[in-house]
Amino acid sequence: MLKCCGLLCFLKCVETKNGKRPTSHRYNLIPCCVPALEESEGAGRVGLAAANIQPILNFTNLIVQIKYTLYIADINSNVMNKYNILTFSILAGLLIGCKGNEKNEENNFSFDSKNLKQVYLPNESIEIKLLNPDNSAFDSIVYLNNDQRIQSAKDLSAVPYSFLNNKLGYQNFKALIYDHGKANEVNMRVELVTDVQPEIKTFTILNTYPHDQKAYTQGLEFYGEIMIESTGNGEGVGTGTKGKSSIRHVNYKTGEVLKKVELTDDVFGEGATVLNDKIYQLTWLNLEGYVYDVKTLERLKTFPYFKKIQGWGLTNDGTNLLMSDGTEKIYFMNPETFKEVDYINVYTNSSKIPAINEMEYVDGKVYANIYTTDSVAIINPKTGAVEGVIDFSSLKSKVSQHPDLDVLNGIAYNKKTGTFFITGKNWDKMFEVKIN
Repeated sequence: MLKCCGLLCFLKCVETKNGKRPTSHRYNLIPCCVPALEESEGAGRVGLAAANIQPILNFTNLIVQIKYTLYIADINSNVMNKYNILTFSILAGLLIGCKGNEKNEENNFSFDSKNLKQVYLPNESIEIKLLNPDNSAFDSIVYLNNDQRIQSAKDLSAVPYSFLNNKLGYQNFKALIYDHGKANEVNMRVELVTDVQPEIKTFTILNTYPHDQKAYTQGLEFYGEIMIESTGNGEGVGTGTKGKSSIRHVNYKTGEVLKKVELTDDVFGEGATVLNDKIYQLTWLNLEGYVYDVKTLERLKTFPYFKKIQGWGLTNDGTNLLMSDGTEKIYFMNPETFKEVDYINVYTNSSKIPAINEMEYVDGKVYANIYTTDSVAIINPKTGAVEGVIDFSSLKSKVSQHPDLDVLNGIAYNKKTGTFFITGKNWDKMFEVKIN
């Protein structure tokens, strides 16, 4: 095993080809000194965040291929059967390491990490303490977590800190050491995961309907008995034939496209949702979205993203739009101002779940496809905790097997029937299912 400050982390590298998202990912085992891609603005960027370049150069020759498969044990069984439910790209073991405990070059202060863990649960707490081996002079210390002030201190006494009510995800601790008005800074990072054990859900197929095989499905949602579908202009995995980005009305029983508005070729259509008789549609790389009249599909407005991110999945909770950007984040966005209201980080009880894609909000939960898998995570929108998982991989074998057949990526809920409708990119069928 390769070691870096006694720890390892998994870095997901996403390669792009011909301007499209890949249908497979490369996973590299890289020492923890290398910062995650997610630390730079924008999902799926190829490149590294700003960091001390020397540790990166020291380990560039140590890359190996790895794929991490998540197993969840059946807690209700005396025999702990393992379920191979999701093949997730996981960034694990983040770290009180190179980045996790940085000494200040001027005064040699550092966080005392000997009693700290890499990963914590929400009901746990820690004691924050600085080391000052050179007995450097200081006036005061201010402690922060994720830039939120914890408290100040005049000495090196341990500071108790509880993770209760914190967002899941990275906990970036900072100490500002003041001496005669000058502040020096030291940092460390640990990770907060959920204490919820995901439940394995099954499903039953109730009906099978035709679906446009040329539809590179990016978003799916019901408006009454009409299916609203958003498509992208992604390339077929076999022939390279590009689709056409659009927003459309579909008769879900026959697959007939009733009405369609196509986007220009420089726009990759993404997730879509209906709120207050308006359709909201994202674009992948254009940093903007569109608002349509739900009945006529007339475009009413173009809105900019609230920051430089990619557009992936979109749904709503009746008040706000919920937007994913290809990372583990789901943003809550005001549908009038298009400003960010809040966000959550999506986590299991072992790690974050990146590549959150097409989403549907049902009965207070977010059902989200994990990109490149045929599985759906059931997410608590208040905490980001994954509470359940549905493996839909068996559906792909039931559609026509053609060169451009791509991944599952369409989740819609019919309130009238209380059932879900599942399809994928370039699938010729759509399945009505009941979640058991």
